[in-house]
Amino acid sequence: RILARFQKIWLLRLQKQQVPKEEDKVNDPDPLHKAESLYKLERYQDAEDEVIEYIKKDPKSLTAYQLLGEIYIASKNFVHAEATWEHIVQLANRLKQTNAMHYIDLARSKIKVEKLEDALQAAKKAVILEPLNPKILYFIVRTCIVAKQKDMAWKYYHKLKKVNPENEGLEDLLEELKRL
Repeated sequence: RILARFQKIWLLRLQKQQVPKEEDKVNDPDPLHKAESLYKLERYQDAEDEVIEYIKKDPKSLTAYQLLGEIYIASKNFVHAEATWEHIVQLANRLKQTNAMHYIDLARSKIKVEKLEDALQAAKKAVILEPLNPKILYFIVRTCIVAKQKDMAWKYYHKLKKVNPENEGLEDLLEELKRL
């Protein structure tokens, strides 16, 4: 009897601590949280509207612009995604908050609009910022393959192999490089 009562109390406490569902977060007073929830629910237009309203109030919010860039990519609005990521890189540079992932995301958006040379330039800037990051090296090798830049691809492949010889993707990259 005591055990049953304890279990009932324990279950009630657990229910109170449950994480709210995304649908519940849509009513969040914080516009960025609301936009992120709408984004996760794939309500891209609503999410975009929320973020744009937020940006009007805080035009230097890198977080807001990054969410906007993700929304554009998810909604396949690649032209706006490219413009947004270009703005993010410029803003981050002005705020002295640039990181390699800004350039990687810019490169991804450039690939989506088939500007492969521009994508390579952005990826190179990411490598300059984080020359030993295996994820960035892997990305630039892949970008070089897509852009059919064989010599550059081999250069970054060898660098990746040196930095991370246990990388699971090395064999696949090697096969793709041999076919290039």
